[in-house]
Amino acid sequence: MLMYTCTNSRDISVTVQVLIVRGVLV
Repeated sequence: MLMYTCTNSRDISVTVQVLIVRGVLV
């Protein structure tokens, strides 16, 4: 994930949402 220095805000939002979902499930 951190490999990409320049990423779109949408990509970052999706990544954050996935991390939140994983946190909730786990």
